[in-house]
Amino acid sequence: MKKKLLEPVIICAVALLAALFAEFVLFRIPANSLRAHTGETRTVSPDDTYAYQSADLDDGVITFTGDSTGTVSIGSVSELRTLRLCAVGPNRRGRLTVQLTAADPNGGSVERKISFDFSPADGNSMFFDLGSDYDAESVLLIFEKCKDMVISSIVLNAEPEHEFFFLRMLGVWCLVAFALFCVRYRLFTLFYEHSNRSHNLALAGSVFASVLLIAFISLFGGPYTVEYPVSEEDELYAYGNYVQQTDAFIKKQLYLDLTPPDSLFDCENPYDPADRAAHGVSTEDIWDKAFYEGRLYSYFGVLPVLLVYMPVWLITGRMATDTLACTVFALIAAVFTALSLRELVLRYSVRARLLTLCAAVPATLAASMVFTMQASANFYTVPVICGMAFLTIFIYLSLRGARAQRLQVRCALFAAAGLSLACIVASRPQHALYGVVLLPVFFGVLCEKKSVKDKSLMAISFAVPLLAGLFAIGLYNAARFSGPLDFGSTYQITVSDTAKNTLRPQLFSYAMFHYFLQPLELSRFPLAGLTRVRLESYGVDYIYIGESFGALMMPLNWGIFTSVYYALKNRPRRLLVIVGAISVVAVAFIDFCLAGAHIRYTCDIMTVIALISALGLIEIDSKSGLKCVTAVVHVLMALSLIYAFSLALDNEVDLIMHNNPALLYAIRRALFI
Repeated sequence: MKKKLLEPVIICAVALLAALFAEFVLFRIPANSLRAHTGETRTVSPDDTYAYQSADLDDGVITFTGDSTGTVSIGSVSELRTLRLCAVGPNRRGRLTVQLTAADPNGGSVERKISFDFSPADGNSMFFDLGSDYDAESVLLIFEKCKDMVISSIVLNAEPEHEFFFLRMLGVWCLVAFALFCVRYRLFTLFYEHSNRSHNLALAGSVFASVLLIAFISLFGGPYTVEYPVSEEDELYAYGNYVQQTDAFIKKQLYLDLTPPDSLFDCENPYDPADRAAHGVSTEDIWDKAFYEGRLYSYFGVLPVLLVYMPVWLITGRMATDTLACTVFALIAAVFTALSLRELVLRYSVRARLLTLCAAVPATLAASMVFTMQASANFYTVPVICGMAFLTIFIYLSLRGARAQRLQVRCALFAAAGLSLACIVASRPQHALYGVVLLPVFFGVLCEKKSVKDKSLMAISFAVPLLAGLFAIGLYNAARFSGPLDFGSTYQITVSDTAKNTLRPQLFSYAMFHYFLQPLELSRFPLAGLTRVRLESYGVDYIYIGESFGALMMPLNWGIFTSVYYALKNRPRRLLVIVGAISVVAVAFIDFCLAGAHIRYTCDIMTVIALISALGLIEIDSKSGLKCVTAVVHVLMALSLIYAFSLALDNEVDLIMHNNPALLYAIRRALFI
């Protein structure tokens, strides 16, 4: 007994020693290597610089007095590699561009610009590595968003200081301890048994780890609620269609409490940006609203209002923010993604390694972009993550209902599945197309040797809640727009006349590129970033291209190829993959034709791809029997988590960057990037 208790203690102690060694020895290597490449250290006094634009030199310090760009010139520098600014300022986020001019071998000069984001309020963030040595004839430091920052000195070729990061050491300790436990107790040899309580607790542990990550992200996303009516100071966190729709419901009306500009009524086509511009229409307060019969509406799915915003107001009298809504739906997605993976493994008789199945839960959430959508919380992402959450609910309930033996349990689960499908339509209608993915499952249930009465009861159980939900949605649409099937998307006040966006076959290849193959930005590997790629010609008047990346750039999703391979040998699995592929391609094509390319739209296809891909990786890991394959599978899952977490920290919305920019800079310093 003492030996059994002593072994875990020894493993934890060894892991702690390894973490300490890594922190104080291994993690010093990059700093020592950089120190060896820097030239002579030189301190430049502000008096020896030339400051202009909104930068003023006075009393031996440089002060940034305006919101515009401030520039500091420090003359020529040889072998410049690093610089450190001794500065302080109130802003949480600023930007520095180092502009270098150097002689080239042909007698001319070349110009190089290197940009950095930093936090003037965080002294530790003021060290900058330029990446290479430069013999510069002139050096300009161009500062943006640095109002009231004061620079007291500039150190050229400053030697990097080793920084102790407790969280980095804790992470290394956990990873080493986990690896040692796996080796000592041969955890990688265990295969998942759905009736084993310990195995299910381990799976629940992976869900809990995902919940911790969601909680961590939510800490930096801003407040969960604000006072109602919303004040001007809180508009950053509680402004947009969902807050305004909730406000409308509170006032017992369907249309938003906004007055359209008078000039909008003078337009022949108010949805045409050129027509609006010709009439001087200001769209600041009506952007991305639906303008119909003289009133403004929200065309976004209403379900989040009913599930989050209205209940919060009824209980607390305060207004929920988009951060709270996205966090709630992320938590739901975490639970039901794990349950859906479990049901897929059982449905298709995949003999899964316990560790791989547990690792697949957070990795699938990462590849589904749940973490990124949560961290990008605004009224655009709320319906996306809500649709993703209810899609996983629908998948789980459908598969669990097909596995149930008792008729009453089956009917209850199918009824809940039908209701969840209606909820998908009420949040993100295009996700409802994935209902066809489970048609083979429902068809298999109806083909079982059951009585006609039992089959009819199961079909009715599914159909009645679904039809009731669709009927309610139809009534809501008809009360606002032209009919039950009119969701109002063609009445948008936005960058183009969306009524002209139709399904155009010539856009198919472009859709496949943007939604599946568009690359990630990996210059700071292993951190990933979004890219904006506009091709030469799309053959149409206008197509919206925002920041995004293709689904196959997420490492976990490479498992789709293994899923296809195993599907060729299994007919039920083959139907799942074929119907899933058709539905994913259809959603990608429809989204691109009607909306364009953006990370939010790419997320519409990620959940289904990630689930099927995770199933493929789980299966190849168990069937190959090769340790190298197991290692590759776990590396792909780990990379997906890293990519998703980095996108959560630094994305188009930059909500975390706004609320706590020092967090991202600290992580970059900890990873030496």
